[in-house]
Amino acid sequence: MKKVKNWDVCFEVGLNHLGSYTNILGIIQGSMIQNLSCSLSVQIREESFYDGSKRYLALDSDVYVKLRELCRSLGIPFGLALGPLENLDWLTDLKLHPDFIKPIGIGTNNLDFVKRLNEAFICPKYYSVGLSDYGYIRDEIIPRMRDEDMLVHTSLSHESSDQNLSEIRFLESLGKIACFGQHASSPEVCFAAIGAGAKKIFAYIGDKDLDLPDKVHAVAICDAVSFYNQCSNCFAAMKKIESGFKSAKIDFIG
Repeated sequence: MKKVKNWDVCFEVGLNHLGSYTNILGIIQGSMIQNLSCSLSVQIREESFYDGSKRYLALDSDVYVKLRELCRSLGIPFGLALGPLENLDWLTDLKLHPDFIKPIGIGTNNLDFVKRLNEAFICPKYYSVGLSDYGYIRDEIIPRMRDEDMLVHTSLSHESSDQNLSEIRFLESLGKIACFGQHASSPEVCFAAIGAGAKKIFAYIGDKDLDLPDKVHAVAICDAVSFYNQCSNCFAAMKKIESGFKSAKIDFIG
């Protein structure tokens, strides 16, 4: 078993597995995520979501167990992105011990779910607050956050002009570290978010030759390494020089 590494980028499978473990394996193998300092998450929506035409997006319980063991063997931090589940018992009974959980926007906005989630899991939480107003974040979510928990700014729009990246600094002014969740169709928005202060990036990934739920804003499997490297370069550029000493590393011409 490889040691789980620190990570700055989470590749979110979301529901882009289309109900197939084989598709998840294809994402992991094709993206070579085990060679990157990245995490991987899958989404589990609230029970009512899977009624009717979306039933095919549900995974069997044993798939989560297999995926957890695979990620552990590869040293990939494993996370769950959760909707406001009415029943968490089956999930705790699986003993997945996720490295982190990200309540999606409607999950964060369901205070009963937030309370039950904190009782059931002690791992770090990344609260997506794209649907939450400031008062709710300040008065209800932050008081329930542990030291290692973070907020995730996101905008449920594919338009770059709707991303409002200044929110990242505002969330940090509330005393919590802020991250960015990608829904814009342009991946470059993630790089701008890092410049705006985001400490982690959550980006969907999938086989874009398929009809995916998050196709428009997902990173294509073949682009995963390039996307990660560009994020990594942006994070490196934002790091403070601890010594405060500045030096020239190129010859100045002109």
